[in-house]
Amino acid sequence: MRRIITGHNENGKSVISIDGPPARSIGEEAGGLYEIWNTDGSGFDTTSNEDRADIDIVLSPVQKGTKFRYFQITHPRDVPIMKMKGIIFIIKLTNYPKIFNFNFRNFFS
Repeated sequence: MRRIITGHNENGKSVISIDGPPARSIGEEAGGLYEIWNTDGSGFDTTSNEDRADIDIVLSPVQKGTKFRYFQITHPRDVPIMKMKGIIFIIKLTNYPKIFNFNFRNFFS
């Protein structure tokens, strides 16, 4: 997986700050969970090259913080696959996951 994080240079121009694999991941043998970006609620300097995802993997963000992750689950070979159209986004708001899908009416084929 390739992760590209952008920021700004000292002149305010957009630059690539990080170009490479996620800093942390777990469970690759089952599909994997990959830390992409985190905030701690205190703001951050967009001119910094600090990898904000290079911290211990824990479920929830700190208070007023955010976590952006990618995860996938490897499909068992003996289970039929249900074909879907679109992408499912699971967004954790407070303590309850909310599921969003861009093509919901035609989701199942």
